[in-house]
This record gives sequence, structure tokens and C-alpha cells, in this order.
Amino acid sequence: MSEVSTAVFNYGYKIDGVFGRVAKQPNPYVVPIYKLRHLVSGNRLFTASQSEYYSAINNYGYTDEFIGFHASPIKLDNNYIGVYRLQKGAYHRYAMSELEGDLLMSPSGGGWTLELNGLPAFYMQATQIY
Repeated sequence: MSEVSTAVFNYGYKIDGVFGRVAKQPNPYVVPIYKLRHLVSGNRLFTASQSEYYSAINNYGYTDEFIGFHASPIKLDNNYIGVYRLQKGAYHRYAMSELEGDLLMSPSGGGWTLELNGLPAFYMQATQIY
């Protein structure tokens, strides 16, 4: 069963559509995005930082799910959107725009905290116009 199918059928996720494209293979414009899962909470962590990757495994109970995909560390052109990482307690969420991040940080959005000094965790090529 694919990861998408497992999320939908086993955990009640809904498919909202495709918001962006990432690379499956390395190329000169992208970096690896490491994918980790917390053994107890099931939280997913995506990071481009190798030091954060090792710290999550060695200090915080995450297990390695290897490189999930490759994405750009910078905004290459106006077709790229930033993906922002937010945290609340031991959980992470990802926002596809500053506006979505602002909503998640609001009291009505759950009071999440923006990570990485407010910078995108990575960029991906947009597939929809917002």
C-alpha cells in the first residue's frame, strides 16, 4: 500500500490535490530532504539539515525513513513556493504559503509556532496558481 493510501485509509487524511512538485533524484538545483518519523507519536519531520536529521534520530526518538525527495534550498524563480515548517509540542505541520502559516499561528488556527526563523524549510515548484 502506498504512503498516500495508508494516510487516507488508515488515518483519515483527505487528499487536497497537488500543490507542488519536487525531484525524486538529485540534480544541481536541489538538496536531499530527509524524512523521519517519531516512533511514539507518529509525527513526521522533513528537514534539509543533515545535523538536524542526526539530532532527531540520536536525541528525540525519530527513526530514519531516508531521503523522501529532493527540493530547492532557494527560490529559483517565481514558479517556486516556500514550504514553511511549524511546530506545536512534539508535532510538525507544513504550510504552503506565508498566509497559511499565519493562519496556523493564530489562536483559531491552533497556535502553532513557525520554525527556522520564519524562513521556508525548502522550496518546490508550484503546480497551481493561488
